[in-house]
Amino acid sequence: MTTRSRSRKKTADENYFPIRIRVRVPEEGLGRRLDEMTLWLDENAGRGRWGWNADCVLSTKSRDAASIYLMDPGLVAPMIRAFDLELAVADADLCGRGSFYNFRPVEHITPA
Repeated sequence: MTTRSRSRKKTADENYFPIRIRVRVPEEGLGRRLDEMTLWLDENAGRGRWGWNADCVLSTKSRDAASIYLMDPGLVAPMIRAFDLELAVADADLCGRGSFYNFRPVEHITPA
């Protein structure tokens, strides 16, 4: 069975940060919004208290994504609202039951 390689940074971020949100990256990319998001994260989470990695999701459509790692769950909804982010969700039938077996929807994070 083949596996995808992981960067050391991504592995470290996944082990260190308790919260990961996976957001969809538009076809045209994030452009200047990436700089704005980085600044927002520095101001709201604090330098060294967030991480960012390129990601992807298994889907019948091509979906690029980014994983944002945080320490504070209270920052998830404000960040989604501030940048009108769309969560990247994989197709369960492509991932197999194991990937979604412990999945719990986070209903309290819906933007107000």
